[in-house]
Amino acid sequence: MVGIVADRFAGLASTGAAVFIPSLILFVSKTYTKSKSGLLAISLMGAYLVYAFVVVFGRNQEWETEEKLFTADVLKEPQSTTLNALLGKELLYQIPSTKSPERRKYLARKAEQHLLQSSKIAKDKIVLAELGNLAFRAKLNYKQAINYYNQALSIDSTYAEPYYHLGWLELQREQKISC
Repeated sequence: MVGIVADRFAGLASTGAAVFIPSLILFVSKTYTKSKSGLLAISLMGAYLVYAFVVVFGRNQEWETEEKLFTADVLKEPQSTTLNALLGKELLYQIPSTKSPERRKYLARKAEQHLLQSSKIAKDKIVLAELGNLAFRAKLNYKQAINYYNQALSIDSTYAEPYYHLGWLELQREQKISC
């Protein structure tokens, strides 16, 4: 499962842990003598609370933005096609609103890295179309864009997005020729 969905499913596991761990603490505390049980139960509960706080606080920091969430998840699962594609798309969609040329280049490089990684793991028409969009819109490499769009169409010839962008590419060529 992808980061956001996986965290939703983790809610059920968290509920189970919330029931299981206190039950375990009570069970362990009952097996010891009365004088030691209170101290043991408090120690176990304190250790559990510290651990839970560290884990939850760390994950909350990752949820600040989608970019941070996907970056953290890609570090945990570097061979995930979906996570690499999500991060690549997130970075790609930030490029148009970024004013700094250096930042745009950085975003384009990182987006391409993650989209290529996703495509290397498993060819996908949507990822190939996004690579085409990156080549077309951010890198202005029309030949490379056409190549990616054609690869996407070779997977699914009914996929409309590559045709749309190929039309825009042809319009760009016609405008350059007529000028």
